[in-house]
Amino acid sequence: MLAVAFSACQQKRYYDYIMDDNGTDKPVIYKDTLASDKRKERVKKPKRKTFYGIKTRKAYTKTVKGRNVTYELFYILKKPQPPQPFVKDIYWFHTKRRQVIVGAIPEKEKRYAKIMHGPYRKVLNKQTVEEGIFYLGAKHGRWEKYETGEQEILADKLKYYKGHSKEALITYYDLEKTKVKEVIPVINGKKEGEYLFFTPAGVLIETGKYENDIKVGQWKEFFEQKGRIKKIWQHAPDGFATSFVGYLMYEYDFNGIMTYSKEEEDKKKKK
Repeated sequence: MLAVAFSACQQKRYYDYIMDDNGTDKPVIYKDTLASDKRKERVKKPKRKTFYGIKTRKAYTKTVKGRNVTYELFYILKKPQPPQPFVKDIYWFHTKRRQVIVGAIPEKEKRYAKIMHGPYRKVLNKQTVEEGIFYLGAKHGRWEKYETGEQEILADKLKYYKGHSKEALITYYDLEKTKVKEVIPVINGKKEGEYLFFTPAGVLIETGKYENDIKVGQWKEFFEQKGRIKKIWQHAPDGFATSFVGYLMYEYDFNGIMTYSKEEEDKKKKK
């Protein structure tokens, strides 16, 4: 039996801010269909362990490091279902390792993989350090982080919508908005986070990170077939290197053979 678990009060707090597909924070309301002069509005109680109409079951992890004990309390899908599409960071639970993993699920690990869906809470020595909600493996709704101490102090707060920041600029290939073309991450009015570009078939062909409105680190381009790397670009070391000019580091053909290396080209120029 877990020493730390979701109490009835905490469950209510989660339900109070679970967001629906339209991004609202309001609970579901319906009017009494019986004849009545008052016609009171009532709140429809959500089903236990059911989030966004999808059934789940509880799971947890426990990590002990010295005197520190960390619990992760969450829910996983009761029945197999594909993760949220057009999202790179998918959260899933490895039932054999009893570990939360972020990223694509390898083919050989699929039998152990359970997509996370519903409320999540991370507890360090009986103090909450992070909490939020998952939607088919993707961060969704309001996520909060807390500093540990005598009191839980809110350190950070972000809002997501099915895997992307609520402010993200997302363009689509179709009017129905089912085929994502480009995701430009935006937080507090600035480009911040992971950039994604997809083909009409949903294949990721370009990715990289923004920091403080600046491209940082390595950006990668991929061939549409088999996801093989096509080009690797080097950009600024951090979001404060405003004068840094990005450059092509490597280029490969479809068979994975390197056709260009900036390092080798620079050596040739020195000779």
